[in-house]
Amino acid sequence: MNWYFEVLKKYATFEGRAQRQEYWMFYLFNIIAMMLSFLPFFLSTTTDDAGIENFGWLLLPIVYIIVMLIPSLAVTVRRLHDINMSGWWVLITFIPFGNLVLFILAMMDGTVGANNYGNDPKGRGDSTLDTHLDTLERLHDLREKGVITQEEFETQKAILLAKS
Repeated sequence: MNWYFEVLKKYATFEGRAQRQEYWMFYLFNIIAMMLSFLPFFLSTTTDDAGIENFGWLLLPIVYIIVMLIPSLAVTVRRLHDINMSGWWVLITFIPFGNLVLFILAMMDGTVGANNYGNDPKGRGDSTLDTHLDTLERLHDLREKGVITQEEFETQKAILLAKS
């Protein structure tokens, strides 16, 4: 349920990345809420005097669909960003079998580490700092083994620190 509310907090945020769990849990609760919004309509039409006035209950699901359109699009775009694809791929739903393609894309695991759209929401991959520390440790080991001199070590260290 928290995933559902997290998406709603990012109501119109089309930037960043959404991991699979955030995407699928949002859609699970979205479908449940949609079904519950139809419940008053179905209950009102089961009586013998079900007339045209009972169609007023259809207003609830229609309003829900309209309100949830923006967050649904936003989480889908962020999900596409997680697999390093442009959010414009959401337009594929307008061609035949496009929903199937989007469904398959949404099931793919996100890019490990940072990509064009931000850092990995799962926190996987090497950060720049971790990479620099690993390089510095390797340089230190090479210096200790005598493969490089102290001067070469200091030069490489300065270059590495300048990149940070």
